[in-house]
Amino acid sequence: MRGLALLAAIWLAFAAPHALGASQEMGVSQEMERPHIVVIMADDLGWNDVGYHGSEIKTPHLDRLAKDGRELT
Repeated sequence: MRGLALLAAIWLAFAAPHALGASQEMGVSQEMERPHIVVIMADDLGWNDVGYHGSEIKTPHLDRLAKDGRELT
């Protein structure tokens, strides 16, 4: 087990600088942008109660969020 840890440390010592250099060459920013996460909780909201699922009720802001983002149900 100790040998595996040593092997992993050696691999990281050589791989990490190479990976960082490659990301800088490709123009990747050093600062990672934090993700924007919105959680919407509603009581008694059915699947078809929002516009982007075909409801007659207009929900333009939720429709835009659904179109521009990801929906995790």
